Amino acid sequence: MPAFDLKATLKQIEPQLRRQLLENFPFLSGGRFDWSTAGKSRDVDRLASAIHGCPKAEQLEIALLLQTCTSLRGSCGLKVIQQELSQRSPELLATWKDIKRSTDKVVWTYLNAREVFKEAIVFARADTLALRARWKKWPGVECKKFEPSRERID
Repeated sequence: MPAFDLKATLKQIEPQLRRQLLENFPFLSGGRFDWSTAGKSRDVDRLASAIHGCPKAEQLEIALLLQTCTSLRGSCGLKVIQQELSQRSPELLATWKDIKRSTDKVVWTYLNAREVFKEAIVFARADTLALRARWKKWPGVECKKFEPSRERID
């Protein structure tokens, strides 16, 4: 798995959505961070510095949320989100479809349909496990015949 790049991830989110997503964190709310100058999509240096200045627990929470959003932006994650939206919140589906960028779709879902987002995480993790499930072969390990006995079972 590639290393998480905070700045690159922040750049992938539309500035208004980025603000809605992150201003709910205590260290970035209540006037502690000047959001008025963070309106450009590529200008994330100050925001990244502010996140690095957050308490460790908050930094980890932000990183986990952003990594989750990144992992759901693929076609499988978007497909799950679309299906869940059509079942749980069909009134939001048209707005979701109008969003152009995949990361923005995931962030918008987190902000506007949290239960759909949570369900998509479960399905995406299950899909990942299914794709990774395979036997590892160790050809150099000797395989002895197993003879069961009460002593071996105990």
